[in-house]
Amino acid sequence: MNNNEKPKLHPYYLAYIDILGIKEAINSDKSEEYLEKINCLYNDVIEGLERVKSDKFFIKPEIKIFSDNIVIAIKKEYPYTFREEIKQDLLINTVAYFQMLGLKYSFLTRGGITVENLFLNQNFIYGKALSIAYKIESDISIFPRIVIDNNCVNEFIQNNMIREYLKKDFDGICYLDSFQKYFDLTNGEDKEGLNILQNSLQEKLEEKTTDIKAPFKKYWIINKFNEFCKNNKYEKYMVNTDEYPYNPDYIRTTYSGRAKEFV
Repeated sequence: MNNNEKPKLHPYYLAYIDILGIKEAINSDKSEEYLEKINCLYNDVIEGLERVKSDKFFIKPEIKIFSDNIVIAIKKEYPYTFREEIKQDLLINTVAYFQMLGLKYSFLTRGGITVENLFLNQNFIYGKALSIAYKIESDISIFPRIVIDNNCVNEFIQNNMIREYLKKDFDGICYLDSFQKYFDLTNGEDKEGLNILQNSLQEKLEEKTTDIKAPFKKYWIINKFNEFCKNNKYEKYMVNTDEYPYNPDYIRTTYSGRAKEFV
């Protein structure tokens, strides 16, 4: 777009992701250590996009990174075609990859996914899509989960490539099962990754923080990881919560099946 061209809004598939706990880290004496980890995470994500982009359809997500947030956006076209399903799947793949890689770096992340109008160029991002996704992340996600906007859930669950990865949580919220999506992308061969996630989440149990909400966020993601391991016969990678010093009633060790697949 040249300087004289009027900017226009256009529909986008958009994900907004936030890294939890970074504000506390920035103010700690380990600020530079966290900076290095975040920098490595973002570099690895950009490099990893080469693995999840769709070469066949020449589709690549737009990425905007600022501090502890990342925006992933793909322009939506009309009419709805298989190419649009590829775009949706690419967005979901990228988000799952980011969330799992974040865990490997010991970062918990949460976010929102929507389909709405956006303006995006090299220097500037603006629009309803960003506003909605940010609100979902800050007000609705609560736990380290990627929540799908209620207004576009039906659009996503019509896509056969991603339907099975959209789950309804205990509170009725639709979220992305990043564990299952990521390990399906790797054909279940990333056993080293399972071990890294197990160790990272185990360390999360012992991590001290002044955030009184942090334990509930950790319990949620550990429960989801353990459920994933149990469902895929990876029991040896499950996080052991038996000796955790907090009240064990806060950690569900049974599997209620309350995260249901959409039909």
